[in-house]
Amino acid sequence: MRWSPVGLALLSAVLLVTVLAMAQEPPLPGGDTGQRGRKAKLAERDRLAGQARQLQQAGKPAEAIQALDRVLALEREVFGVVHEECAGTLEWIARLEEAMGEHAGARRRLVQALLLRTELRGREHWSVADARRAIDDLNLREKLGPEERQQLDDADALITQA
Repeated sequence: MRWSPVGLALLSAVLLVTVLAMAQEPPLPGGDTGQRGRKAKLAERDRLAGQARQLQQAGKPAEAIQALDRVLALEREVFGVVHEECAGTLEWIARLEEAMGEHAGARRRLVQALLLRTELRGREHWSVADARRAIDDLNLREKLGPEERQQLDDADALITQA
């Protein structure tokens, strides 16, 4: 799927409003702007990300997403709403949501990541192109039937083993 200029402009406007709305969210309870509070929040973020990785490996994507939502909240508090770390976490959550068949949720997260990467790097940066491609890939995979999806999953597993 190729994005038309008008479609991209509309998408960018909608996403900008979304990001700005997220920026207005209240900080987490007990917010501390000091260096010690920042380090503690980053340590908690790292612990939760490790927990999410373990849950993902254990085949518990819904629980992993819950942990990653907390990771994302901490990243937004520590780094701000528009940050590379937030984009990466959104993409991770999108992969898990897609694996669960939650294509709409995955698409929403990927679009948010695209907006962040565009804001951070500009439209022509390779990471922005990758973010667009991730949305296009999701759209294609969503159209696959169960048998085709299984073949793709099998191929991905073989690639991972190699």
